Amino acid sequence: MDVNLRMSFAEQYRRVPLIKNNAVTALGVIRKDSWNDPACSCLIIGTENKEIFVLDPRAFTVMDKHLLKWPPVSFATTGLWAGDGRIMVIGRDGNIGAIRRGSPVKLWEKLEAPIVAVSVLSGDGAAVAIMDGTLLGFSKKGVKVWSINVPGIILDMVSLPVPQSGLSLLAVSTVGYGVRIYDGKHHVDTIKTMEPVSAIKYGRMGQEERTMAMVTISGGLCVKILKRTADFSIYNTTFSVTPNNATKFAIPKKTRLFVEQTIRERSEAKKIHNTFQQGFLRLRLIIAKNAVDLLTGCENTGVDPISLEANVLGLGPNYRIQILITNISDGLSDTGLFIVCRGENTEVDPRVVNLPLLLSGIPIPITVDATLTNRISGKVQVLLCKKDKPKPLAFTNVILPAAEEDIEV
Repeated sequence: MDVNLRMSFAEQYRRVPLIKNNAVTALGVIRKDSWNDPACSCLIIGTENKEIFVLDPRAFTVMDKHLLKWPPVSFATTGLWAGDGRIMVIGRDGNIGAIRRGSPVKLWEKLEAPIVAVSVLSGDGAAVAIMDGTLLGFSKKGVKVWSINVPGIILDMVSLPVPQSGLSLLAVSTVGYGVRIYDGKHHVDTIKTMEPVSAIKYGRMGQEERTMAMVTISGGLCVKILKRTADFSIYNTTFSVTPNNATKFAIPKKTRLFVEQTIRERSEAKKIHNTFQQGFLRLRLIIAKNAVDLLTGCENTGVDPISLEANVLGLGPNYRIQILITNISDGLSDTGLFIVCRGENTEVDPRVVNLPLLLSGIPIPITVDATLTNRISGKVQVLLCKKDKPKPLAFTNVILPAAEEDIEV
């Protein structure tokens, strides 16, 4: 700056407060609460002020905010953020850590060289490529489980999930050695390119679900589609399967529900068995009761049917109930029959009347006196019973109207 302009420049800006402008350094996404496609995903934003914001997918408001000790430069996510989701974060100086909802950042390790890229491994682990040509594998708890040296300088790395085969591969772009494919720490294939690849993206393009787009250092674009019949497992037959190499298969929704139901039945087998036995015994008891009621009803109605009629005589409050009992069968009625009168708001005399032997087709009249106990209407229930039967053979209800008040003339 010109010496003559220095004083004016200092006078102009000496009262302006110093403000450090914030900038976005990394972007990422994590599924919110569903594995179905399409589903809502939360946007993850990392800033130069060592902050991480998780935004709501609908209102775009800040759901969670986390403070780091270093500016984030890249993310790798696994799981559902509403459940056991995890965000793996890397920094410029070699720091790598993980964040879970409601928990502070957990520093896994500070590496000796700057990190180039981070990707998700099977079993919710992470693979990290650093500038000295080393490829590291971490478990979901941040424990280093393996380390290999990759020939050439690493430019980029991306995960290649193959759920049909139960594999989670890694595509590592190197200078002079093309794109090398790894299954964990085992090299399984190499994609030769004309020039080094500076950036790789893997995912769905159109109708193809396993498409890999590569951008070269000169700006060229190369798109490759992974064969549906590609089988990388033949390269790993000589390696033993360990918990660190366990694969996570894509389970259909109905199968997942069946597995959860099976696990519940195993854990609560005694309770489920007792509940089933109680329901089964209750069902047998209900069926037995209904069978007894049906058989008893057939005996009551099928042998010597008797009709019961009742008429009310009088204006009240003293009434006379005339009951006609008729044997409508061809033979004689059974012995031990009697009439029971139950009154509500009514005094009945007599309450019990023994019946003689009933001939076929001849009505037998019986007279019963009934008196209302108050000025409201009453009710008399007439039951035809037999001495050796717990239930009445027939019944009828008689309503006694309320008596009118006396009118003086």
